[in-house]
Amino acid sequence: MKQDCTDHIPHIFLMLDNITIPFDLIHDGSGFTSLKYSIGYSLGEPDLRGINSKIPVLPLDQLKQKFNILIFGSLNLMLPSKWDDATKNNVLMYPFSEGVNELNHIIQYFSESSFVDHMEYYIQENLTRENVLNSIISGTNDIIHIIGNLFYSTENPKNSYFITNDYQTVSISDINYAIKKTTTTKKPFIFFNVRIFNLLGDQLPSILKVISKIIQNFDQNEETGIIVRILYDFNDNKRQLISNIYNNLTDGFSQGISVLKARQKILLNKVALNVDQKEIDIQQDMNVESIIAFNSFLLFGKPWKMLE
Repeated sequence: MKQDCTDHIPHIFLMLDNITIPFDLIHDGSGFTSLKYSIGYSLGEPDLRGINSKIPVLPLDQLKQKFNILIFGSLNLMLPSKWDDATKNNVLMYPFSEGVNELNHIIQYFSESSFVDHMEYYIQENLTRENVLNSIISGTNDIIHIIGNLFYSTENPKNSYFITNDYQTVSISDINYAIKKTTTTKKPFIFFNVRIFNLLGDQLPSILKVISKIIQNFDQNEETGIIVRILYDFNDNKRQLISNIYNNLTDGFSQGISVLKARQKILLNKVALNVDQKEIDIQQDMNVESIIAFNSFLLFGKPWKMLE
């Protein structure tokens, strides 16, 4: 596929059984696909009802201006813990400092954003199973941002779970059920930043295949889309990427283009003095490590869909 006009960005929607290497990392001879196209994935069996590829075009005065935000951080900041002989104290078993940094940023970001109508966040003592599920069931959320440690069930990926701070769990199946139980027509946009462990508590080094198994349990007709991070680090570039994605989404861009523009903006700021300059090789100063880092955000869902 070629991009014939700089004002038109093609959407690419890939339907796969699973992902081993993201299409975003493919170089077509003139550049990486992730910096040229709006890309989304669908995993599992294709929908027998077919795909509605109609792209809505609304006048600016009809675009939604205010959004409701739900955040929960299952960072295990309070539990589980274990005894440490060296310090003679209980210490956390699964500390997630990068997640804590992202959580603090995202709460501050939404708190200062004019497009937010209402925000709820659940951390520490108020991160209970009841609070999380009831807040999802309410059906009022346009955006759900989830940060945490996910414990993966190989036998039943839908039973993979987060640990809440009331000694309970919230599974992928629970989240799915809560979304489907809502009585509103809202289709939330979900952002996952999860570190994944097996049920023995060992961190899994490569999560892309695991994420594929988990995402297959979501009904893409019930969500606008799902963004998953496949790298855990959190630095200035990741902070800007997340903020840029949300800025674009709430400005009325589709979710695929929101991710594309967020990537392009970071790279343009890095390699160009004039970000408005059109004729520029935005990949001139990139290496394999930086390409993988900028493509650590994968979109699952139809890339042309917008926040509803």
